[in-house]
Amino acid sequence: MEVTVEDLGKLKRKLSVEVPLSDVAAAYDEVYTRIRSNIRVDGFRPGRFPRSMVEKRFKAMMAQEAMENLVPKYLDQVLHEKELQPATQPHFHNLDIDKARPFRFDVEFEIVPDFDLLEPDAYTLEEMPVELEPDAVDNRLEEMRQARAELEDKGDAVAEEGDWVTFGFEGTIDGEPFPGNSAADQKAEIGSGRYLQEFEEQLLGVKAGDEKSFPLTFPDDYGEADLAGKTAQFELKVSRVEAKKPPELDDAFAAQFGEKIDSLEALRKQVEEQLSSEKRNEIDSGYSEALAEQIRERSSFDVPESLVENALAAFERQKLQEDPALKDDAEKLEQLKSDEADAQKASLRLSYILGKYAKEQNVTVSGEEIRNRFLMQAYMMRENPEDLMRTQLGESMLRQIQEQMLHQKALGRMVDRILGREPETPPERSAADAATEFIAKTINDSTDDTTGEPTAESAEPETADAAQEDSTAAPPTEADAAPAQPESAAAPAGSAPTGEADAAPNRSGQPD
Repeated sequence: MEVTVEDLGKLKRKLSVEVPLSDVAAAYDEVYTRIRSNIRVDGFRPGRFPRSMVEKRFKAMMAQEAMENLVPKYLDQVLHEKELQPATQPHFHNLDIDKARPFRFDVEFEIVPDFDLLEPDAYTLEEMPVELEPDAVDNRLEEMRQARAELEDKGDAVAEEGDWVTFGFEGTIDGEPFPGNSAADQKAEIGSGRYLQEFEEQLLGVKAGDEKSFPLTFPDDYGEADLAGKTAQFELKVSRVEAKKPPELDDAFAAQFGEKIDSLEALRKQVEEQLSSEKRNEIDSGYSEALAEQIRERSSFDVPESLVENALAAFERQKLQEDPALKDDAEKLEQLKSDEADAQKASLRLSYILGKYAKEQNVTVSGEEIRNRFLMQAYMMRENPEDLMRTQLGESMLRQIQEQMLHQKALGRMVDRILGREPETPPERSAADAATEFIAKTINDSTDDTTGEPTAESAEPETADAAQEDSTAAPPTEADAAPAQPESAAAPAGSAPTGEADAAPNRSGQPD
């Protein structure tokens, strides 16, 4: 085999490979052996026809299969011998094979950049103590208490802040209905911020049996573009008003949270530990973000141009879709692309640095971790994990999950080193081994039954917001426009709005 490597500048390389005639002939022999038993030729017994007849009739097919067998084999061999690691998809040229002569082909690609790692000590982080606000535990306990409140019918009493109102509504614009303009049996907590403020204000002071009419102007930035800035007339009918009745904060309340919690004091201790853990995770996340920013700022090596170009092409399509006016503002569009190019290059450098650090420090990710993350993402996509794993999308997700988790751990390991903390003991298996194990495991036993639901040990309960995504009623509630509330601050059991609650107006205009 003859090979030449040509440096095309920066990270671009061109390989010219010549496969010996003997190997070409062997590849053709392998193809012929495979297909001869399946070929039928009139006038000849199976397998007893002249080979020249087969090679003439199936010339193109045999050439294609011989080439497909030779190219990967020799390309892998050359990359190993020349110690080249492609960072982009290879582009092949001169793929013209003939069994009577050596097979020559060219391939171009960009390689993974070579660079020196800075020692973690070259970066600086300011260690922060884990300190809770004085009333943090009390506030969390109150959230837990309110979350377990029962609803008590107020009869003819008027609705106040914090009450739950059950109602139906119908809206029109210029006397005409609009998509999602009506719904029945809506349930809203006044002051929760779930609905538009103007809408919630109309619920204050109402009582069971009330009917009222009022105008409401949708915000200019409302997510449903056809409604943004328009004024609708709503007819509201109230069927019930309920007040929350939270339980007493005592030992009996504490006993609801597990067999090991036998008193309010024990519950307070557990809540404090949980809050401290959350605070510690928040601080660690801040460390990682700060370190990643320092790495991006201090890195300047070349990255594969085609990766940046592909990202910019997708970025431009997205921007033009979001703002068609950019087509007529070339200067603004070019500036946006320039800024995005800088961001993409910095992101690629960070990725390469973390990958190299993970390899040098034997940072690994377990198959179980990959499996759990994949199952959760499949669950959120409402996809059968087994079926998803067999698609190109699933394979791409797997690679992304593995890389993301590996880089997260590498960043965490660097943070530990900078702060002088003892890192966790790394698993024995490599990330590649973990991925291989994961694939087999996902295909074989990723579900409990034929419905494709994730196994209990790897999936978290579906949130209320996720459960409402299938709602067809619109416009939606304000939940999408506000941060998700912690589980402890959720609506009382049995009193949360149904999927139809998505019909009430919100700032975003997007369904939960």
